[in-house]
Amino acid sequence: MAQLRLTLDLGNTSLKAVLWRGDDKVAATRLLHETPKLEPSFAKRAASCESAVALANHGVRERRPPSLACLAATLAHPTKIAWVGVDLEPPGSVAYDDPRELGIDRRLAVLGARRDHETGLIVDCGTAVTLTHFDAALNIRPLAIGIGRAALERGIATSAPALAPFLGAALPQGLPRGTRDNLAIGVEIAFDAALRGLVADAEARLAAIGLPAAPLLLTGSDATRALRALSGALIVEDLVHRGLLALTLRR
Repeated sequence: MAQLRLTLDLGNTSLKAVLWRGDDKVAATRLLHETPKLEPSFAKRAASCESAVALANHGVRERRPPSLACLAATLAHPTKIAWVGVDLEPPGSVAYDDPRELGIDRRLAVLGARRDHETGLIVDCGTAVTLTHFDAALNIRPLAIGIGRAALERGIATSAPALAPFLGAALPQGLPRGTRDNLAIGVEIAFDAALRGLVADAEARLAAIGLPAAPLLLTGSDATRALRALSGALIVEDLVHRGLLALTLRR
């Protein structure tokens, strides 16, 4: 039976942990940094984990948030946690003047996508929307960073606080019946238009140097919403964690 491996992604407010056996996802959990509550079933499985690899946003690892201590306490061999950017570096050649500028999460997403795709354009729809192209030789071409859907809403709430209580509604059917519906329509159309524009620009830049953009790979918290704007795209989950897993298999 394949080893049980653990991948950790420490964001600014929470830790996401995924357990893998071979290429199969066994379990996943998310812990808030300051008030972590670990599900007993996940803790029991994690106790038999033989290796772990982690990614942390800038400064989070140094803070050693309670979420990390909570999870590490369940591991039989907590010293085996390897940190990306310290103990391990993702492979790939980054087409930046200074490759260090590219976030490690985007490099890991490429590594995760390479499991099933030789080439492609990753559209990561999170707080920001990032577009990253890769090929079979792991040449990584970062193409754009745009505003995400949640960031659009936060921008409206910050710039026009009176509208903040009306944000977050589902897209209405038929004519809008109030401010809440108006905002929902405006946010969705702005997000869709931004996505289409970003992808069209990326496709044009790649075509100019003879590279195809397809397949279009959607990931991130708003990937499902992005499908409406980008028909024909594929949703791929857990790309960063799959990249972390690939790193553990390379060790």
